[in-house]
Amino acid sequence: MARIPEERIPKESVPDALEQILLDINRVVVAFSGGADSALLAHAANAVLGPERVHVVTAVSPSLAAAERADAEALAGELGLRWSAVKTDEMTHAAYRANDADRCAHCKEP
Repeated sequence: MARIPEERIPKESVPDALEQILLDINRVVVAFSGGADSALLAHAANAVLGPERVHVVTAVSPSLAAAERADAEALAGELGLRWSAVKTDEMTHAAYRANDADRCAHCKEP
């Protein structure tokens, strides 16, 4: 789980380019694992857009440990983010279950 900052990120700390992208998008849904990358993006979006325009979603399946799901939900709450879980079914895909070298590409397939 990502380290929780002592204080919220002030808007002034968000890099200008990221701030402009977020403002152009206006609303975001962040795929939220609770790791450093998704936590930083969600936290920055919340600072720039406000909580009413940011939603974080965690994909829940047998591939995600229950503790990791709980950690993501807890971190979202501590950061003041709207959080949802969405059930995914990647285990129904033989290519995903094969766990070969291009396994990460299979999650992007419809």
